[in-house]
Amino acid sequence: MTHTFAEGKAAIPKDFDKLVYPEASTTGSVSAEGDNDQEQSKFLMLSSYDQAEQISKWYQDALKSSSWSLDKVETASKIVSISGHKANLEINVMIAQEGAKTSISLSLGKQLDSSAEEKDSTENYSPDRVTPPTD
Repeated sequence: MTHTFAEGKAAIPKDFDKLVYPEASTTGSVSAEGDNDQEQSKFLMLSSYDQAEQISKWYQDALKSSSWSLDKVETASKIVSISGHKANLEINVMIAQEGAKTSISLSLGKQLDSSAEEKDSTENYSPDRVTPPTD
């Protein structure tokens, strides 16, 4: 697995170029890629002096206009989480108001096939003292 770390404007992965909030500065990014092209994740950290609500609205509009389907938008005290998907990709945007500054974290990765994971976990089951058979 290869990990890449970057800071400043050069830190913006090409997958995020249309999803960088206009009034934000880049604080860093991390990319991780597996050998078999099955594992791939990218993270981008930004900061802005705009309010979390304004940034959240911008991301919801930007994602929709870029053909992303929004799965969930959750708002808590000073924190907004937006998750969505497009084709075989998942995106998550976390917006946190921290005083006058707002942190923005974006993550992008390939969707996992949950049915394959569930199938694998049941095939490896073998009863023992801790997990006896239920039949």
